[in-house]
Amino acid sequence: MPKIKAVVFDVDGTLIDSQEMVLKAYKHVAESHGVRPPTHDEIMVYMGKSVRDISSGLFPDHDPEIISKMSTGYVAENAHKVMAFSGLKELFDTLKNRGIKLAVVTGGDHNVHAVLKSHDIEQEFTSIVHTGRITNSKPDPEGIRLALDECQVEPLNSVMIGDMSYDILAGRNAKVAATVGVTHGFGTKEDLEAAGADYILDSLSTIIEVIDRIEADDA
Repeated sequence: MPKIKAVVFDVDGTLIDSQEMVLKAYKHVAESHGVRPPTHDEIMVYMGKSVRDISSGLFPDHDPEIISKMSTGYVAENAHKVMAFSGLKELFDTLKNRGIKLAVVTGGDHNVHAVLKSHDIEQEFTSIVHTGRITNSKPDPEGIRLALDECQVEPLNSVMIGDMSYDILAGRNAKVAATVGVTHGFGTKEDLEAAGADYILDSLSTIIEVIDRIEADDA
């Protein structure tokens, strides 16, 4: 049996190239509330946190629940306008052909289902964990632990893949076999390194090579 039996993914910035759409969502929220739209830099300060924490930080004078629903709803409604990162379907096919289960742990809410459906990948995941299903968001390991429980896989037989430091820290806190940072999303290589990512990649195309290396090192 292979050592790696499950791979847990973040969504925005990891599977889906949604950075521009997320920025537009918060601009839309601001305009709807008659306030100044947050700048790119202001938004990036909060990215990687739960959508509720982002909403509280960017719009401290407004109800974070309303802001969250509006922003994630906007992204879900426009998800068909953004692209999945190159090589995603091929990666999923290879992982599933190896008997590896796939899971999602996101800082977003239930609207993640609409986003995944729009790219015809929702059915690929054994577990989809959003903030409505847990009490503590990343970097707390609660979401990853729930996903792995639903996959019936131990943390030491899993890998966490994300584009932000919170993804890496959550994976480390969950004690997964390895954490993998990807640089094509919201985070930077420097942030991922500082968080202690075991591997840092520029794209999804080399994930299989990393899994082979992890399993070879464990042999």
